[in-house]
This record gives sequence, structure tokens and C-alpha cells, in this order.
Amino acid sequence: MDSQGLSEALASAVEAAGASVVRVDGRCVGASAVVWSADGAVVTASHAIGRGEGLTVTLADGRAVE
Repeated sequence: MDSQGLSEALASAVEAAGASVVRVDGRCVGASAVVWSADGAVVTASHAIGRGEGLTVTLADGRAVE
């Protein structure tokens, strides 16, 4: 694969994965996360969510959900 092909493949992979990347905001910390399944399960680091109270997840399209 030449550099142009690699660049296009990488751009395509980033675009496809980008829709699954979300932001998780808790009381003290914010972190990135990944939407893991179609039913909305989100995977992130345990320190990012603490006790899991008062969390907001900001989706790739800008919508925020609790």
C-alpha cells in the first residue's frame, strides 16, 4: 500500500470509529469512552465514573444524556 492509500484507509477508520467515541463527565473527572453495543453500553475507565452518580455522556453528535 502506498502512502496515499494508507492515508485514505486511516482517514476511513477514524471516521468510522469516531461515531462510537463519547465523553463521560462525572462529579470530578471527565474521560473518553466507547459505545460498546447497540443497546448503549459504554466502556470507560473505572476512575472516570467513580460511584456512577450524576454522570453525563456526550455523544459524537453533541447530544448529552444522563
